[in-house]
Amino acid sequence: MIWIRSNSWGLAMFVVGGLIAGAGSFILKIDDAPVLMSVGVSLIMMDVIIRVRSRNQPGWLLHQQCGGYLFYMPMWLIGSVVFAANLLKALQV
Repeated sequence: MIWIRSNSWGLAMFVVGGLIAGAGSFILKIDDAPVLMSVGVSLIMMDVIIRVRSRNQPGWLLHQQCGGYLFYMPMWLIGSVVFAANLLKALQV
């Protein structure tokens, strides 16, 4: 069995991102790139909001206990990668 190292914030953000992707793709029938760009933005916003609330702790922007993370990456970084990859995909069309 594969063990996914995360915390509850990271798992909750991952689920919300999946719900946004499912609603945009299957219910609203929007193209993949804009839907996944919105998932990336939502991951960034959710994580930054949580991390800003704990900004008085040292290392609040990257520390695992100050916000969401999946494996070893903070969710804002994952959201940035998702957004950038789909922005490039949308611009290539």
